[in-house]
Amino acid sequence: MEEIFIIIMTLVVLLIPSFRRRYFFSRKESGKKEGKIKKRLEFFDFLRGIAILAVILIHVSYFYQTFGSEFGSSFFVIFLDNLGRFAIPVFFICSGILLNPFEKNYKRFYFRKFVRIFVPYIIINLIILYFIRGSVLDLLYNLVSGDALLPFYFIVILAQFYLLYPFIIKFRDSKRFLVFSFILSFVSFLVPLTWIWGGVDMFFKFFFFFVFGIYYRDYYLNYKKDEKQFKFWIFVLLAYIVYNIIFIDDYFNVRLFYGLAIFNLLFYYKNDLMKSRIKNVVVNFGRSSLWIFLIHFLFVGMFYIIFLVIDWNLYLEYILIFLLSLVFSYVFGSLLNLIYGKLILERVKIFGNIYK
Repeated sequence: MEEIFIIIMTLVVLLIPSFRRRYFFSRKESGKKEGKIKKRLEFFDFLRGIAILAVILIHVSYFYQTFGSEFGSSFFVIFLDNLGRFAIPVFFICSGILLNPFEKNYKRFYFRKFVRIFVPYIIINLIILYFIRGSVLDLLYNLVSGDALLPFYFIVILAQFYLLYPFIIKFRDSKRFLVFSFILSFVSFLVPLTWIWGGVDMFFKFFFFFVFGIYYRDYYLNYKKDEKQFKFWIFVLLAYIVYNIIFIDDYFNVRLFYGLAIFNLLFYYKNDLMKSRIKNVVVNFGRSSLWIFLIHFLFVGMFYIIFLVIDWNLYLEYILIFLLSLVFSYVFGSLLNLIYGKLILERVKIFGNIYK
């Protein structure tokens, strides 16, 4: 059913000129070209905070859907799972936007990314390896494949994007390349043979999101509200929700329309969100989102097993697992982020430059 929605929406966007102009919209409003980002942009922490909350929600649903519970096939679990599926697109779009397109020193670029993202990934893999009594070969395989924990495929695909970045950035001003990336992701989504090669998750399905962030970087860094764009993304959002209600099914993270709709609607309400009472909480989640991402699955699994034994009301149980996983992931993720920042990032003098 998921494929049908993607195909229908793709045909609508490609065949109706006004929709096509809204989806592949103009960058004329973007203003000046932005170079490196000199200070931390709180709204992007907010976006990543929202995304990491959605990731935890998805994985609470995953445990119910995967380990034999009838509750896992209920409308409640599947619908909440599908609502959270904007998370990975938002992460990849943010990654594309926050990279400096004028960076020419790729040795420095890769060093920063390795220390900032991939060393924490290696550390968590080492901890997991210790508990499962794995070998060095197991470690190497897990690092490349992301098989240590279910969500780690994201880190593997992000690494592929960074390796391709010097090539991709050459086309940052090409709308044809943007459209090509959409077609590639669309076709890949429909062809499972492109998903995994040699046991490694491949980037093809998600390529459009990363390229979208690179292409529209200046637009979002100089964002101005557009009412016509707003109405279009509301239409996309409502279409996705209605389709999910009528044709309830397990969907995945290739949200070529829903992911972009949530991203753009969050930007539309940017000023209101940054004045809201939840702003500081969500921003703090975003600042520690990498570490939370790396460890949250362990907490979700732990609390799922605990409540499986207790056997409470399933709806209350679901909510409690989500909230407890949220709290524990945040506390330990923030602590790890602080320790790693003090012991490692500050010593290599990149702590203040994580977005470069």
